[in-house]
Amino acid sequence: MARTTVSKGTKVFVRDDFYDWLPAELAQPIEEGDLTALVYITLPDDWDSNTVSPRQPCLLRGSIIEETGMVARRVKLADYPGGELPLQNIDANTGNTLGKSDMADLPHLHEAAILYNLKDRHKINIPYTRVGDIVVAVNPFQWIDGLYSDKKRHSYAHKLVWNGEMRYSRYTLSRRLVSILMCL
Repeated sequence: MARTTVSKGTKVFVRDDFYDWLPAELAQPIEEGDLTALVYITLPDDWDSNTVSPRQPCLLRGSIIEETGMVARRVKLADYPGGELPLQNIDANTGNTLGKSDMADLPHLHEAAILYNLKDRHKINIPYTRVGDIVVAVNPFQWIDGLYSDKKRHSYAHKLVWNGEMRYSRYTLSRRLVSILMCL
C-alpha cells in the first residue's frame, strides 16, 4: 500500500501493552517505504488524575530524552492496520483534542479515538455518547445531579424520540429493531 509522507509533529496513537493506546507525536516524518516510526509519548496534563492506573512503569518503556524528559519509542508500522498509525482528532483552530457527542462526527474514527473520546466525556461527567443511532453508556461511578431530572428526561424524549432525527416512527417504518426505555 502506498503511503504518503506523514509530517513530524503529527498527533497519533500508539499501541501499549498496559494502556492499549497512548497519545503520541511523530518525532520525525514517516516516508514511503519506512518500516518503523519514532514517536514521543505525549500524555495529557490531567493523565494522573483521570486514569485508573496512572504512570505505570511501562510508560518508561523506550528511551528517555534527557533534555525534555519525554519518552521516545520506535514502533513497527506493520503492527497497525494499513501500516499507518491512527491519527488523533485535533481541532484545527485550537490544537486541542477534538471530542464529539456523536462519535460518527469524529474526523478519524477508530478504536483509540473512541476510547479517548469516551474517557474525555467521562471525566466531565457526561456518561452518554452516541455513535450514529447507537448510544454508548459509561458508568460514571457517582451520582450526577440533574442527569435524570424530569426536565432532562422530557427534553431527551422530545428531541430524540418523538420529534428529532432519531424519532421512533423513523425506526418502525424502516423495520429496524428499536429499543427505547422511557421513564416519564
